Amino acid sequence: MDPAMPEGQDGQDSEAPEPTAPEDPDAPDPVGAPEERQQAAAEEAEPLSPDAESESEPGPADNPLDAVADPADEETAPDPTEPEATDHSDAVVHPEPAQEPADAPEPAPAQETSSDLGSAPEPEAAEERPDSPARALDEAVENEGPAPHDAVDAPEAPASVEAPDEPEGSRTAIRGDDDAIEGGLLDRVRQAVGKGDRGDRAPEIAGIVDHPDFQDPSRRRERVPDSYGTPLDGADGRRTPLFNGDPTREQTAQGALDDCGVIATLGAVAGHRPEAIRECVRETGDGNYEVRLHEAKFSGSRMRYEPTGRTMALTVTPDLPVFDKDPSTPAFADSTDTGAAWAPILEKAIAGSDQCWSDERRQRWKERSATRDPAHEIPTGYVRLNQGTNPSDRAEMLTQLTGHPARTWEFPTGYDYAGRTADRQLLDDLRGHLSDNSPVLVGSRELRDGEIQLPNGLADQHAYEVTGIDDRELIHLRNPWNHAHPQPMTIGQFRANIRPRYSTLDQA
Repeated sequence: MDPAMPEGQDGQDSEAPEPTAPEDPDAPDPVGAPEERQQAAAEEAEPLSPDAESESEPGPADNPLDAVADPADEETAPDPTEPEATDHSDAVVHPEPAQEPADAPEPAPAQETSSDLGSAPEPEAAEERPDSPARALDEAVENEGPAPHDAVDAPEAPASVEAPDEPEGSRTAIRGDDDAIEGGLLDRVRQAVGKGDRGDRAPEIAGIVDHPDFQDPSRRRERVPDSYGTPLDGADGRRTPLFNGDPTREQTAQGALDDCGVIATLGAVAGHRPEAIRECVRETGDGNYEVRLHEAKFSGSRMRYEPTGRTMALTVTPDLPVFDKDPSTPAFADSTDTGAAWAPILEKAIAGSDQCWSDERRQRWKERSATRDPAHEIPTGYVRLNQGTNPSDRAEMLTQLTGHPARTWEFPTGYDYAGRTADRQLLDDLRGHLSDNSPVLVGSRELRDGEIQLPNGLADQHAYEVTGIDDRELIHLRNPWNHAHPQPMTIGQFRANIRPRYSTLDQA
């Protein structure tokens, strides 16, 4: 837990919620900050705080880092938005592959309606039930696709368009954004590196990230940091090292921001592709950092996020939000206990990436935010990340961080051509991704009437990383709080309590 008083259940994890149904598998995970979540468990008898309730209603999922569709694309490409299953976790939606003309531009990803609003961990000593970061707004907005920067894609050169890959069996690739958000207050860190013009465009997009907005007016005052400080600089004059050995998932820990989906994604990439983390952030020698993210766009024909070939070069200053009572500790992603600064620096880069958005991308985020809360200003910076993320957002971030294609898959249903059951297919698929060193990210469902908490120690509407499947075929998950990890679960428990989709790199 972040000693800086992480928040509790500030809404569900930023996974844009899907079409309303008994149980929206794609809704954002409303898990709060790690510490807040712990307190929530202690006060499970008490009703959720007004904050938690309001945050659990994410709007249409349009991840901050979502790719921007080119006007031409919108005219010729089919509408990618398709409602997703809103049933229990077993419900699966099978969108029809879009048949696009060979010369049609790629359509923008469909907009999701739910997101995982995992809230920041709750302080252990808190008396209230703060917004928990772990509470990914999975039910609210499990949209897949939020990323740091949003670039605009120009139409590609005519080329034969391949039809969406049809996975074996009933497994289905998700088109664009999912409707469930998992993470902080609507953890929608939809990578801002979206579609970009391919013609006469610069080889990279440059920007400076100094003091992104961090004071979210929707949160209780005691849960909001007081100012920017220099927690990376110790009293002895030495700065926290950028890296403490090779990057590891254990060097990521969610703080008082409801961005469980962002922290889970950073940890998953560090666990499987540590070299990708090293390659995207470095010290500049003047006290600042340079973060380089891969611009990503959503391919309607392949139903996945792909790198455009451009990079986003961001100069990030070392200042971080802090609480006055503990100025030596970052309020959000931790560096004190982890001993490395790369996680809070990358979190800040993703938060500030929206300044590089195109006018079109900014308008899309504006419309999406207005749908959710017309009374408030359009969230930017850390406040935007506090909205939570969905599966599509996380897929886009995987592409931005690694430079490799990524997509979201729905859980298999029924038997496949080889006669495998849906459970066997899912176990085999997850094992296959993990063996390929591909991160696997999921979001937990929301609580049902009469439930106080999910089984196996799961935080509801929270983003998690699947770290392994043991010899007994029990599935292991990691909590981005860096503690309070769920107990290993059977495939049946996994299906019953995890939204029926996951994000991963696409090796095809």
